[in-house]
Amino acid sequence: MDLLLSEKGHLGTRSPMNGDVKLPNQGYLQDEQPAIHFCNPDLTYATSHPHPRAAQGSFRAALEGLWSATTGGAKLLNCKTVGKPTEETYIFGEKTLVEWEKSMNGGDGKLGTIYMVGDNPSSDIQGANNFTSRLGTEWKSILVESGVHVAGAEPAHKPDAIMKSVKEAVEWAFWNAKLSDLGHIRETSATPESV
Repeated sequence: MDLLLSEKGHLGTRSPMNGDVKLPNQGYLQDEQPAIHFCNPDLTYATSHPHPRAAQGSFRAALEGLWSATTGGAKLLNCKTVGKPTEETYIFGEKTLVEWEKSMNGGDGKLGTIYMVGDNPSSDIQGANNFTSRLGTEWKSILVESGVHVAGAEPAHKPDAIMKSVKEAVEWAFWNAKLSDLGHIRETSATPESV
């Protein structure tokens, strides 16, 4: 709050523009204050604690509430959220996998299918489902029940598959990609019936 209300981003100052109704946004955030970047929009994340913990999305919601109350309803400008489910995250992920494929395999960088494995329907699954590859890659989403998502609950965004663990998700991806003949992939837990 000190930086957002500051003059030109200098701690210990207050912008003389704050509260000026003649200026856009009542003068708030019109004086070269720093931008804010949030690493993801998730409200919670799973840990060993019995209940989900507050994540960046919770911090942003709290900051927006504090900002609104402090400024009388001015908008919190110059905020950028990245991370799942934002498109930039999936563009970067796909680009990284293409570069890896080229450097490791000497290939042309074309990927058939990318499997997004995640435990949060509102970030991992939503992002994979909504992403349209510019390179023609197909994206499939696999929701695991070993984190945020509670087994048996209806996910907010429907994945291509729901698995109990990351291990089962990887097995399903191999099975789906018709790679189960590699010998070490078990088909027993990763079948279409598991979806």
